[in-house]
Amino acid sequence: MSYEDSGTLLDYAFCRYGTSKAKFRGPEVEIGNQTVAFVGASETFGRFSISPFPAIVEHISQRPCANFGQNGAGIDGFILDRDVQNMCQRSAITVVQIMGAQNMSNRLYSVHPRRNDRFIRQSMLMKTIFDDIEFTDFNFVQHMLSTIKNQAPDRFPIIVQELKAAWVARMKMMLAQIGGQIILLWVPCKASPSNVLGTGPLFVDEAMIAELAPAVCGVIRPKMSTDPNDPSTDGLLYSPFDQAAAALAMSQAEHQYVAELLAAELK
Repeated sequence: MSYEDSGTLLDYAFCRYGTSKAKFRGPEVEIGNQTVAFVGASETFGRFSISPFPAIVEHISQRPCANFGQNGAGIDGFILDRDVQNMCQRSAITVVQIMGAQNMSNRLYSVHPRRNDRFIRQSMLMKTIFDDIEFTDFNFVQHMLSTIKNQAPDRFPIIVQELKAAWVARMKMMLAQIGGQIILLWVPCKASPSNVLGTGPLFVDEAMIAELAPAVCGVIRPKMSTDPNDPSTDGLLYSPFDQAAAALAMSQAEHQYVAELLAAELK
């Protein structure tokens, strides 16, 4: 469900909860009936951010906040992580970032059970539909999907339809496993101009979110730009190696904005 940043200048104070194999951003928080648990991908984790929005919410609300965000995460990693589910169940409320539909196993392809952005294999159905695609070239899901969209645009909607249906079913499963009070956080994700798949969370739409309404208390949808940041002025800390990735991360001002919205909702 995660990968460690290379060349980062930040100390994420990685910690573990229970017997989970995943490393989470610290400091470790004692889980209790006042805790706010945060589940999500890179935006929740706060890649390159000195103070990600879960930490800012903790400061504003004066409530302990546990950050279970993972870089490159999809729904599968959290469904399979019983320790995270247990921590969320013991918390007062869980904020679930809406993650894209691409990083999860489905009838067409499989992803790594923890590092959900890693492509593992295609199914026979996928191989039959896209018999002109060489799948051994791919290590990452996004690379695979971008290539297919470019080379087989007429058949690409087959994948999108499968991912949408699988996402709704998988989200319902994850929300049921977590239980209790849940707030969905719909953060628009940035994308480079060359990204043919568009901005994230990929393939998720309003109708899909509406199907989750019975399981959640509400949906927070910050109004944020999906254009890349200027990494020299966005308040993030990164190495030259990570400059391109930092341009697609949430700026420090955006983390503050999201945290203020969430803190107001938690009141």
